[in-house]
Amino acid sequence: MPFIREVVSDRDWVRNTIYNLVLEYEAKSLEKSHLETWMLLHVLVFY
Repeated sequence: MPFIREVVSDRDWVRNTIYNLVLEYEAKSLEKSHLETWMLLHVLVFY
């Protein structure tokens, strides 16, 4: 399969997004109340 930067970049982005969300979930930090800035930095940045 040839190297296609866009495909590889998208795959890496999806993998890293899922990995980071799982880390937040395992740390139980998504269960707590947070300020909007925290949400922007820790959750919405993945989308």
